[in-house]
Amino acid sequence: SPLQASTQQLHALNTQWQEVVQRANTQGGPHSQMWQASDLWMRIGLERSVLYSAKWAPWISLSAALVAVLAATRSLTVSLLATFTIALVVVQMLALLVLCGWQFGIIEVLCVSVLIGTSIDYCIHIALSFTDATRSLGESTVQTLQKCLANVGGTVTSAAATTAISVSTLFLCQITVFHQVALVMVVNTFVGYLLSVSFFCAALSLCCEWRSTLKEKCSDFEWASTSSSEYGDETRVEFELVGMESSTT
Repeated sequence: SPLQASTQQLHALNTQWQEVVQRANTQGGPHSQMWQASDLWMRIGLERSVLYSAKWAPWISLSAALVAVLAATRSLTVSLLATFTIALVVVQMLALLVLCGWQFGIIEVLCVSVLIGTSIDYCIHIALSFTDATRSLGESTVQTLQKCLANVGGTVTSAAATTAISVSTLFLCQITVFHQVALVMVVNTFVGYLLSVSFFCAALSLCCEWRSTLKEKCSDFEWASTSSSEYGDETRVEFELVGMESSTT
């Protein structure tokens, strides 16, 4: 059935009809012109626009999220980690949709940008609290991250709960599209919250450990360089004294 045909089948069918119309116009002469039209061809144009939006919308939304987190935290490392976490949430959501047998249509394309916008809500709270605590304490350690989670943990949990509860009202609608949007938003809220308090915080903790280790190595190197220079000065002074004594004798 043409109504159940795939996009490739519709393109092939449209090409066949165009060839039929072209042959009829060629045989009919200049005073006989034919056209063909169908509602199915509107579906081809819609799917082309959906495909184009699917290619560019996630990158534009992720770039906007990166700029927003960077403007709030003024830390490139934290901003990149937050953006990667948001991208991971969206990828997991799209994979879940594919596993559930959903086809990627206009609703899913619109949901991608919405998913990125809602997923940033949890990461940006943790990222901003972490950078503020780091600047106030003068160091970024695991203890700083624990204090950060103690301060904003309730806020992030409340944000996830209110988002899920408000979106759940769409389940009361009788339109199927609203049910799909509600399901995607609720699951995305759970996944985004879970990855923000687990993966994102774990990534920040690793960065703290790496930074502390690197700082210790740099301090040890500076101490070794200072000690070697001091010992070199003392040795040079001893050589000079010995030279003076030998010249005197």
